Amino acid sequence: MKLKLNKYLKTGLICFIAIAVVTTGFFLFREIRYPRVEEKKSVLYSYSQKADVDYKVFFSPNILYNSDNLDEGNIYISEFVNLVSTHFNYEFTGDAAADIKGSYEVLAVMEGYFSDEEKNITVWKKQFTLLPRSSFAAVDNKISIVKDIPVNLRHYNDFANNVIKASKVNSQVRLSVLMNINLDAATDKGTIKETLSPGIVIPLNTKYFEIQESQTGEKPGTIEEIREVKLPVDRMAVIVSSVFLGILLLALIYLAFFTITVEKSPLVKALDRIFKKHGSRLVALNSEITTATQSLFRVKSIDDLVRVADEIGKPIIYRFSNNVRDINRFCVIDDSVTFIFDLKDALYQPAEVKSDRSVKVPDISYSNPDQQWGTASPDKKE
Repeated sequence: MKLKLNKYLKTGLICFIAIAVVTTGFFLFREIRYPRVEEKKSVLYSYSQKADVDYKVFFSPNILYNSDNLDEGNIYISEFVNLVSTHFNYEFTGDAAADIKGSYEVLAVMEGYFSDEEKNITVWKKQFTLLPRSSFAAVDNKISIVKDIPVNLRHYNDFANNVIKASKVNSQVRLSVLMNINLDAATDKGTIKETLSPGIVIPLNTKYFEIQESQTGEKPGTIEEIREVKLPVDRMAVIVSSVFLGILLLALIYLAFFTITVEKSPLVKALDRIFKKHGSRLVALNSEITTATQSLFRVKSIDDLVRVADEIGKPIIYRFSNNVRDINRFCVIDDSVTFIFDLKDALYQPAEVKSDRSVKVPDISYSNPDQQWGTASPDKKE
């Protein structure tokens, strides 16, 4: 036996399931035909740079220190300091041999500056070359540069004092001793370009100072390759999608070939129109409607009954039923007159009578005062 469905419900279900079939099918096709990819990084060549700056502070003859020098990591009195001996050590090490080329130089950079809460503001700068630019080259996996550079601290302190006196700008002054290194290494996996400036920073024009290191330590690096790797098909997603697609197709076939559409009966359609248009005017009763009037008038349409209700100021009532097919009579009860609209009579009267548009006044018939009516038509002859 075929399932009966409302025409609009069946059409809506078919459209919904068809869209779901197309969507699920597209997802399944994409999952199988176009697998997902993931970016993976692989290291082709790794290397490291190591830069250290060791220093030792030498003193002029003085009444304080028994030795003429102090190692790093101390606080030094400027009046006793003669020079600072620096020892630069740079080393490049790679996984495999490479064509290594580059250059280096050692500079002393003096800088007058002011400090605020967030940054230093440079007022003036002066650069001195301690070691001119030199080149290096090697075909190896390792190269190192070792240089000892003395720094005459009295000379730079005197220069700072002269600048302050001449400019009348009493700024803070510091001296940066830097080894600027530029390196290019050509490998079979790619080219490496690195710049590094290890050094020390010495405050000038102060009673005492402490030396700080900059850009020292080990710095690793790599040459990487980014590849797109296809991920395996998600078998669970394919299985679930296939099962769901099969269910949707079976449901679509069942709706298309094993269901029939049914339309609302004329009575139900007419009731729908009445409740849609005049629902706010209708009063539903749970009990049978009893009339004690002497006169009973049948009206031809619900609009006629509405006009009567408006005229006499009475509500339109009907007997409620869970089965809408049993709701077919509506009435307006006055003191001695009852007006009735019978939906079944209006729908199923002979064609020639139904089409008689000249009848505007409802027919009049009489019933016993104690007559009771509900879902059946009143016992009356037209």
